[in-house]
Amino acid sequence: MKIAVVAIGIIVVGTIGLYMYNTSADTEEYYGEEMVDINMTDGEDTEENVIPAKIMVHVTGQVHDEGVVVLDEGSRIVDAIEAAGGETDDADLAKLNLAYVLNDGEKIYVPSKSEQNEEIDYVTTSSGDSLGGSMSKETSIININTAGQAELMELPGIGESIANKIIAYREENGKFKTIEDIKNVPGIGDSKFANIKDMIKV
Repeated sequence: MKIAVVAIGIIVVGTIGLYMYNTSADTEEYYGEEMVDINMTDGEDTEENVIPAKIMVHVTGQVHDEGVVVLDEGSRIVDAIEAAGGETDDADLAKLNLAYVLNDGEKIYVPSKSEQNEEIDYVTTSSGDSLGGSMSKETSIININTAGQAELMELPGIGESIANKIIAYREENGKFKTIEDIKNVPGIGDSKFANIKDMIKV
């Protein structure tokens, strides 16, 4: 009789213990998922919430839709041409540096294949200054506030390490106010600045 009572007691205790364990595990899993969902959505900035700054540039010449186009900041000439309906069959894109990073207010002229004038203004800045025929060459004026690593490495004496330091400096201190400010970047002294000062802008 005593053995039967003990056996029944063990069964009851075991059943209660198993029930409590399963209930605890289910509760932990439920609230764990809830906590993850809340943390993923509550106040977290996602890529979809980040709105890129916009610039406006004027595209003329051998494009299908001449006029002002609105682009994301950091866009290049190739993006502006696409936004203007693409180039015409007579466009001579070889005269342009399609990778040139645009700034707000600039004007782009896409020449035709029949044009022979090398002094033509392919890109005009917002202040009316012209970059002239330099746009037809491999090198162009590089904006040190927007240029990426690859563009910065096109400058003489600027390797991967210093290019990364330039990017890190402007991320920590904001945009360069003048081109001389680039000398604040470790590794760029007066000599190196003298070699690149005519090839950079802010």
